[in-house]
Amino acid sequence: MPLSYLQQRQKMLEQSNNFYTPSGIHVYTKDEMMNDLVDLEAVVSQLEAKLPEHLRDGVEMIIIGQFDEFAERDINAFYKDGALYVSNFQTDNDDLLDDLIHETALCRRAIRHGDIRRSKNKK
Repeated sequence: MPLSYLQQRQKMLEQSNNFYTPSGIHVYTKDEMMNDLVDLEAVVSQLEAKLPEHLRDGVEMIIIGQFDEFAERDINAFYKDGALYVSNFQTDNDDLLDDLIHETALCRRAIRHGDIRRSKNKK
């Protein structure tokens, strides 16, 4: 596969709110960030710089947007099936980074215990 094809493909993905990090995490923006001051690429880069790859190995994708689970469970982020689902309503870069680190930790716990965290609100 020619390098120019891969470069064109990466550029196309970036222009359509998709990009891949250097470690291979697919980042997809389903809904635009509501705060223009939040720099998604910079925050994801910080995540990769702060957490070693072996702690992120269960994270295949980060999806930014609004999801029914947020209202149903009174949360703003969750981990499911290899993806971090994170709200597009973030106060600042630190708020987003905090959500990403927290959900990555839950991903590690799910991998270590072989299960997914149950909702505290389940009755």
